[in-house]
Amino acid sequence: ERREILEKLPSVRALLVEKPLGTCLSEAEEFLEVCRRRALLVQVNYFRRADKSYRELVSGRLEELIGRAQAIFGVYGRGLHNNAAHVVDLVRMLFGEVVSVQAIGETVPAPDALLEGDVALPFSMNLAQGATTAVMPLDFREYREVGIDVWGTAGRLSFLQEGLGLYHSPIADNRGLEGVREIASDGLTLLDV
Repeated sequence: ERREILEKLPSVRALLVEKPLGTCLSEAEEFLEVCRRRALLVQVNYFRRADKSYRELVSGRLEELIGRAQAIFGVYGRGLHNNAAHVVDLVRMLFGEVVSVQAIGETVPAPDALLEGDVALPFSMNLAQGATTAVMPLDFREYREVGIDVWGTAGRLSFLQEGLGLYHSPIADNRGLEGVREIASDGLTLLDV
């Protein structure tokens, strides 16, 4: 259907498209070949990729808010091929390339999958910059959440509600010990996204 739509829109110069790009690899490749021939820019609609606020984070604001990422935790639902792909893309966008991936639990059928045969799998990703990301599946029949929680050297950022809620916790003096700092979770601020 996308190719038919493109034929009716000869002046289009760029596309923001939902995944998957086809029902199989050859369909996706055919769609991309049509786009190449027409010199169309194509971006898959991973959440927040085109969002100005998130691009500002990548351009330096992220480091200002949290310093260097030390640990990243993520959650997703509806299957590895559905929303886990969004978590992986968000981590890559913000923190760089993944150098290795490891399953850290059993692969089971996703109980709430939209894509036939999709699975739920807890996994970890090691990033080139040094941080490790642990990602866990949720059952969306209970509630929906796709997001990441990042603990940095200078603060914490939580990307919740599929990136619509961005919460910052700064570093502060520890309330129980002298000469030690803590993440001020009670100083949580909702950032404008």
